[in-house]
Amino acid sequence: MSIQASMSTDSQVLTISVNGRFDFSAHQDFRNAYERGGLTPRQYVVDLQDTDYIDSSALGMLLRCVIMLVATAPMCVSFTVTRMYARF
Repeated sequence: MSIQASMSTDSQVLTISVNGRFDFSAHQDFRNAYERGGLTPRQYVVDLQDTDYIDSSALGMLLRCVIMLVATAPMCVSFTVTRMYARF
């Protein structure tokens, strides 16, 4: 399992790529990826193209991320889970 976060050059889009298993063992890495200090992107993209397993705790992590973003900037943030269809 690895989680990589990359910010677009204009700092508007944060893409989080999950490779391998997305389960509770990824909790802290996933949280660190979207709670990057001082950064305030307008769009968050979670790319699951290279994810080969998702459990219920991963779904909870995605939900927690959305709830946190809505609570802090309800009108300014877009959240997208992408390329999940390629695996599941």
